Amino acid sequence: MTFRPRYKSSKIVIGSNVSTNNNIFICAANYIEIGDNTLIGQYVTVMDHEAHGIDPEKRRLIGQIGTVKIKKNVWIGNNVTILKNSEIEENTIIAAGAVVSGKFPKNVIIGGIPAKVIKGI
Repeated sequence: MTFRPRYKSSKIVIGSNVSTNNNIFICAANYIEIGDNTLIGQYVTVMDHEAHGIDPEKRRLIGQIGTVKIKKNVWIGNNVTILKNSEIEENTIIAAGAVVSGKFPKNVIIGGIPAKVIKGI
C-alpha cells in the first residue's frame, strides 16, 4: 500500500477498521478521506488531483486539484480508480473495474466507466 501526500498541507485521513488488499495507491495533493469500516480491494487508485496539466505547455505541472470523500462502510472492489471531486456516501459498493468521478448516494451499487448507479441495496 502506498500513501503519497504531495505537499506538506496534503491530508490523507483513514478511519477505523479499514481493510485493504494488495497494491493500493492513494495520492493526495489536497484532501482524501476514507471512512470507518471501508473495504478496499486490490489494485485500487485514489487521487484528488490530475497528475499533470492538460495544456501542452504546462504538462509537467500538476493539473486541477480537488478532494475525495469516501464515507463509512463502503466496499471498493478490485481495480477501481477514484478520481478528484468524488464523494461516495455510506454503505455504497463500487463494482470491480469502475472509474469513479462525481457524487454518489448512500446504499447503492455503482459500476462502469464512468461509474453510474446500477441499483439500490
